Amino acid sequence: MYNTNIKNKGGIVIVKKDVALLLAIILAVVGIIVYAHYYLYGRTAMAADIVRAKEYLWRARSTVDLEIQADYMQKSLEALKDRTGNPNWLYGFPDTDFSLIKNDLQTNINMAREVAKNETKGSYGYQRAIDNMQEACVELNEHLDAAIGWCTDFLPFNIILNVICWIVFIILVVIYLITS
Repeated sequence: MYNTNIKNKGGIVIVKKDVALLLAIILAVVGIIVYAHYYLYGRTAMAADIVRAKEYLWRARSTVDLEIQADYMQKSLEALKDRTGNPNWLYGFPDTDFSLIKNDLQTNINMAREVAKNETKGSYGYQRAIDNMQEACVELNEHLDAAIGWCTDFLPFNIILNVICWIVFIILVVIYLITS
């Protein structure tokens, strides 16, 4: 049985170590469950469309047919249809701006389809266009990687959640140190 005696020393209420430890364990478990749910499910759900777009870009990069590349890039563009503006609220760099990313995607799709109509497969121009498209896919994936961080980690809500978790951790350490 836990000792629930509370002693008052100089105006400071000190709870016996076993009750404080039990409270700390309960708070830590609840905190871990909430934090894990957010990072394992919530964070992934917030960026699922961006991850889907990235995967289509990797598929586009892996093929050597311009029409297929254009089709995969079109699917990537469709995955980003609901994303607008720049998630980088602090600096607003153009590499994370979804409007620019989608514009670059559309430009590359149009270019791939145009070259596929005018060049024969196996020609130097066709192969050069494939190489350019593959490089564009890598570059666009890097931009989407940067945007994911701003869509998940640096949202004001997430920053507040992290601060609250650190405050709770510090309080638990202080409670433990006071009661030991």
